[in-house]
Amino acid sequence: PISDTVAYSFAAHMNQRDGYVDDLALGEDLNQRDRWGVRGQLLIEPNDDLSVRLIADYDQMEELCCATANVTNGPTGAAIFALGGALIPNSPFAGESYSNFAPTNDIENYGVSGQVDYDLGFADFTSITSYRVSDFAQNTDGDFTSADLIGEFYTGTEIETFTQEVRLASSGGENFDWMIGGFYFDETVEIDASLLYGEDLRGYADILSGGGYGQVEALLGFPVGTTFGQAGQGMTEAYGQDNQSWSIFGTVDAYVTDRLTVTVGMNYTSDEKDAYADAVSTDIFSSLDFVSIGNTVIYQTALAQTLALYGVDATNSAQVAAFAGANPAAFAQIQAGSQAYADANDTNENVNALLGLQALQFFPPFVGYPNVVENGSSSDDAFTYSFRASYDMSENVNIYASVATGFKATSWNLSRDSRPTSDDIPALVNAGLGVPNLTAGTRFAGPEDSTVYEIGLKAQFDNVAFNVALFDQTIEGFQSNSFTGTGFALTNAGVQSTEGVEMDVTWSPLDGLTLVAAGTFLDPIYEEFVNSPVGDISGERPQSISDTYLSLSAAYDFVLP
Repeated sequence: PISDTVAYSFAAHMNQRDGYVDDLALGEDLNQRDRWGVRGQLLIEPNDDLSVRLIADYDQMEELCCATANVTNGPTGAAIFALGGALIPNSPFAGESYSNFAPTNDIENYGVSGQVDYDLGFADFTSITSYRVSDFAQNTDGDFTSADLIGEFYTGTEIETFTQEVRLASSGGENFDWMIGGFYFDETVEIDASLLYGEDLRGYADILSGGGYGQVEALLGFPVGTTFGQAGQGMTEAYGQDNQSWSIFGTVDAYVTDRLTVTVGMNYTSDEKDAYADAVSTDIFSSLDFVSIGNTVIYQTALAQTLALYGVDATNSAQVAAFAGANPAAFAQIQAGSQAYADANDTNENVNALLGLQALQFFPPFVGYPNVVENGSSSDDAFTYSFRASYDMSENVNIYASVATGFKATSWNLSRDSRPTSDDIPALVNAGLGVPNLTAGTRFAGPEDSTVYEIGLKAQFDNVAFNVALFDQTIEGFQSNSFTGTGFALTNAGVQSTEGVEMDVTWSPLDGLTLVAAGTFLDPIYEEFVNSPVGDISGERPQSISDTYLSLSAAYDFVLP
């Protein structure tokens, strides 16, 4: 207390931990923890009807994080060792790693909020206002070896969020209670990132491709050894999003009888997002069109082989000119045949050897948005509801049943993995925005809608209590973020459902002793996901969802003499 009507609270915390992964190249202990923060509150209650609560907090992290263990030594391990680099293979629990620079993880969070509660007599008024900023910066040696393959892998993110909520709730009625309210959300996200090659990337790629960089440089007449895979090449990126959302909501609890309560809730939400992406690739090799280049090579090879049958050296321009002048019809036919062969085989890996080098095109040119075809905006709205009936079978047992709907607005992919859809690519090309190696993907996942049915029982006795609930959830347009091997594709599944049962038991067989057992049993499945990034996975289980969760605990309270 400061006075009879004003009080304060202050707290501070610190969390420090030595790193438990020994980086043998740097001599540093990684996965350390260095975190601290403060939080203060001020409570003002000038009278019995009014309460004002102000909260402010700040926290910071500055850590050498994060190390990654190698589960297996894959086919590229030999290339790492050939470059003089090192890794810890086949030992995920060794507690050791190799890096060529220390990974850093710096985070700063701060915010303020204010809550006002006022008793109007017939109802209680509540207003909650908040503002929060999160700054995140991370630089990681993304190849997780001591070879200098990645020279910089930096991501900086700033998120600024403002929210305002107001509610009016009845003070307690004999036949029913009600609550109405509104919520406003305004958030800005800004991301800048860079992923740049290190000094060893060139050698790494040449080892894996048998000198592919140099061969292509010689083929195109570029300076051999100094054009592709150079340190500092890569991608610099900028992404962002402005999101404004608002909703109005309300609930009514109707006391139909002394034992039966019926609850109805309704909500309307409107959500608008404006996103942008601007990524620049300086990786020259990734901008090469190996289908087109291969077409030219195949044509020239076929032409040379055919002319050789007539005793003409295709590298001797004088011989070629003489043959063409003496045999114009035959030469035209040879040219046409060679071109037809090239057109038919430029996408055939057995003929066009350059196609194998596409695996080294890590950072193809990026089409930013908004542009004349893609406006980078989404606007969604939805009406959702809930209905619940609860019945007291006795003073100790209650049963209930409910149905509820939910809504999640469009989510934008703010990363280099964002790609225009196959429908938009022709329009982008016609607008002059086509770039080499432009592949189709997704920019965003559209809204998802959910419906949940639930029935349950709650029981409370002198020394034992138990709850059980059965539920069936269906999400149409489930927003899936699927890993494709080199990136993530944000897309909508058709239908994802989960059936399950959840239960818990609390038992106090003795004074002071409390035993708790709880479990959840799930059956999640993609009922329909035909066009996933990895093909039709309808009928498959969604990733990272266990079918069984169990928890057991015991606590004994006693008084020391």
